[in-house]
Amino acid sequence: MYIGNDLQIAHPSYKIIDDISSGFNGSTTSFALNVSGATPVPFPISTQQVMISVNGVVQEPDPTGSAGFKLLGSNIVFSSAPANGHAFFGVINAGADYVTAGSEFPDGSATAPSFTFQDDQDTGWFRSGSGAVGYSANGVQTLTFDGNGLTVTGDASFVGDSAKNLFWDKSDGALEFADNAKATFGDSLSIYNNGTDSFIDNATGNLNIRVNSNEVCLVAAPNAATYLYFNGLKKIETSNTGATITGTLVSDGLTVDTNTLHVDAANNRVGIGLTAPQKLLDCRGEFAISNSNTSYWDFDRDDSDGSLKIKDTGTERMRIDSSGKLGIGLTNPTSPLDITGGSDNTIIQIRSTDAGAYMTAIDNTGAGSFGQQGAATVITCDAGASVADSAIVFQIDANNERMRIDSSGRVLIGTTTEGYARADNLTVYEDGDCGITIRSAAAGYGSINFSRGTSGSNEYKGDIEYFHNTDTLSFRTHATVALSINSSQNATFAGTVSDSKGDVRDIILNNRTAAYVVVASDNGKCIYINTGGVTIPDAVMSQGNAITIINNSGSDQTITQGSGLTMYNAADAATGNRTLAGRGMATIWFREESYCYISGAGLS
Repeated sequence: MYIGNDLQIAHPSYKIIDDISSGFNGSTTSFALNVSGATPVPFPISTQQVMISVNGVVQEPDPTGSAGFKLLGSNIVFSSAPANGHAFFGVINAGADYVTAGSEFPDGSATAPSFTFQDDQDTGWFRSGSGAVGYSANGVQTLTFDGNGLTVTGDASFVGDSAKNLFWDKSDGALEFADNAKATFGDSLSIYNNGTDSFIDNATGNLNIRVNSNEVCLVAAPNAATYLYFNGLKKIETSNTGATITGTLVSDGLTVDTNTLHVDAANNRVGIGLTAPQKLLDCRGEFAISNSNTSYWDFDRDDSDGSLKIKDTGTERMRIDSSGKLGIGLTNPTSPLDITGGSDNTIIQIRSTDAGAYMTAIDNTGAGSFGQQGAATVITCDAGASVADSAIVFQIDANNERMRIDSSGRVLIGTTTEGYARADNLTVYEDGDCGITIRSAAAGYGSINFSRGTSGSNEYKGDIEYFHNTDTLSFRTHATVALSINSSQNATFAGTVSDSKGDVRDIILNNRTAAYVVVASDNGKCIYINTGGVTIPDAVMSQGNAITIINNSGSDQTITQGSGLTMYNAADAATGNRTLAGRGMATIWFREESYCYISGAGLS
């Protein structure tokens, strides 16, 4: 259809304008243009798109409004007011909702696009900004064309052959490739998944993985090595024979040729020549520790007799046979421990050098020594060959004994006689009769003595001594019993028993000459006061505490019950302040920190 000179993109439909004749009154010229009770969208942009008939006469479309009618806003405006009773008929011609070639149409918005469709007024195109066109679907913008190109606001799908699809998932923020859909870079590199495995295919040159634009992490060369780097330094390089590691290899599980070394990380076991080690270290065959090809220690299990042999550069030095016997310097041990040393009768001999320094030797006579070879013997141990009571004696020389273990198991240090005389288990003496004594219960006696006494007939002289007989435990000083505890658990002190406040037999004096408030340290004391009275505060004393108050004057003084404290008068159960008459005395006992009892002479 052609109207005027403009080409219309026609659509086989038109819109009938709602009848407005009910408003004709001969004076009103402007009427709303509605279709089905609403302003049509888009609204006609030209009077030439509309045909109007009033009282059977087609009106002239005149944009100036001087004759016929014009469109103003969303209204029809007549140049002359239709008369009352005139009929009305109006049509928006086919194509008026669509683009008019060479004409303009409104900007519109995402929710009301200006380029829409017959059956979907919420979907179409609109001007979204300067130099920008937007597309909205159901009132929501999803595409934008502007000077920067195309922006997709929602999901986007790219459909390929054989379901090789590409999908931009807005909610996940992910560009998702279907199986066998490839991301291809240049002519050589592609990344894809075939439904089972993932691939990075590089057809030309090396595959380099870098960080910070220039720091290489991995290089994979075709038909050649692969390299792994740390901080730009190559650490692992593969080759046709295996791999080379630069630095230390740390692993929680490592197998290096299972016929030579196997690390079982899960069970903390290492096998040498074993594929399934059972111990912390399992070694099949010989195990050698060497610092050169000509000097080594060899640990070898002899399958012929089941013994373990330890060799020094091929010469056997130690053997553990199949029965568990250990031989040092012996190839056939006959006892749990066989040790052979030097010549003569030596059984065990340990030296620093053949020429001397310190050494230990015990020969087959039972005698031995600890000392310095070639010099005077420092200590001699005699197992009984030269001692009448078969004691083990430690002495500087034959005349200066320092320690003895006798055949009864008693140990004497610094004396050979005191222990025998007292039947001690252990006697330690510095010199003379000074030292430490731990006595046995022989003959009903036993004691611990820390003393430095003087020679004399009194055998218990010393500074401190704990003494026990069949009835009494006692501590004594210089033969005087200081403390005795008898079998009835009664304790007797010879002197004064004191604590931090003084002699426990005394009532400690707290002399006061003015008003006084009791403090916690007054517990057990006597407050001797001249004037001003005494206040007993709350929460100062504890359960079981007691104090005494004496009025050291001829006048009354007040004993004040502090705030929060309950003080009961033992005479009448009354509480509150008390008056203590001149020269009166009262005692207060605390049941707990907040209440107490008071009684005494001159108390009211």
